Amino acid sequence: MSLRIKLPQTTISFIDTIQGETEQQLIKQVGDFVMFRKDHVYAYHLAVVLDDHEQGITEVLRGYDLLDSTYRQILLQQLLKIQTPKYAHIPVINGADGAKLSKQTFADDVSLLPIEQTLLRVFEHLNLKPPKELSQSQPREILQWGINHWSLDNIQAETCIPFHH
Repeated sequence: MSLRIKLPQTTISFIDTIQGETEQQLIKQVGDFVMFRKDHVYAYHLAVVLDDHEQGITEVLRGYDLLDSTYRQILLQQLLKIQTPKYAHIPVINGADGAKLSKQTFADDVSLLPIEQTLLRVFEHLNLKPPKELSQSQPREILQWGINHWSLDNIQAETCIPFHH
């Protein structure tokens, strides 16, 4: 037997650090959702909410593709009367066909591409503006440069970043 949460007629809204003000009417856009599965496993949304709470997580950075899940998690946080972290959803990288690059979409293995070029292209899409001379550096140096220059303030409110070979 699975247990579902019966949704109230409410709109869940929050201000995403990158995407700005956003909202969803869960009952219309998602519907009731499972909390405990038939195979006796707690559902992802409940598990992640409790896990984040237990760890004292105050900020969550993840891909735009997970924005839809955030509304369910915020509802659960409200129902459980636990603190809602700040959320930031960065654009995901899409291939030429428009699909998110992932194993599920059978994307090419990133390790087959020159790592220096890949890092620099990602940094450019994240508006970090890497200097041209960085292209002559080793991957470790490029990655360190990215870490040193990382800022959410540079990220634009986009859903995806096109990435072509």
